[in-house]
Order: sequence, then structure tokens, then C-alpha cells
Amino acid sequence: MRDGKPRIALGTPGGRTIQQTTSQMVTNMLDFDMDVQKAVSAPRFSHVVPGLLVVEEGIPSSVTGELSALGHDVVPAEYLLGNAHALTVEYGEDGCPIRFTGAADPRGGGSVAGY
Repeated sequence: MRDGKPRIALGTPGGRTIQQTTSQMVTNMLDFDMDVQKAVSAPRFSHVVPGLLVVEEGIPSSVTGELSALGHDVVPAEYLLGNAHALTVEYGEDGCPIRFTGAADPRGGGSVAGY
């Protein structure tokens, strides 16, 4: 929400990975200034197995090296982490929605369509 109006809507199935996938997408958009599609498509990490930090391909080796140096047991993901969909809402000067931008996760079979 921003100024009492919806700004971002997103969701993901996945049981134990829901909270991790959701927070990573929001962080990508708000802290790393990614657009909604880049935020959904970005490589992910997961800590669902105690003691292991699972990372998808695409997370830089410099990052995984630093995480290992901090004591994390970093392992490559054997499967894709999550399958999310999201959209953003932009508003005009009058406060009415003027644009919806959707994103489908390349890890899954979804798509984005508008009318």
C-alpha cells in the first residue's frame, strides 16, 4: 500500500518457501529498485532445510563466497525455488489507476495478460 492505495500485489505457492519468496520479491522491488518482472525473475535463495542455505543459479559466486565465509553452508539448488506472480498499480494525478503491470515467473507455466 502507498497513501492508502494498493501498489503491489503478489503471491506464490510453495509451503515453506512462501515467506522467503514473497519477501525477496518485495525487497527486490523496494530496496533494489527492480521492476516487477525483474523482481519476480531474479535468482532466489532458501533456508528451509536447517543449516543449509540453498541458492539458485545466477546468485554471484562473490555473494555465495561471502555467505560461506560468514559460516553458512551454501549449496546449489537442485530445483527451482518458488513460482510467483505479481502486479503493480500506478495512479494518475486524479488518484485513479492508470496502469497495471504484471509479471509471471519464468520458473512456472504462468503468463501475463491484460485487457
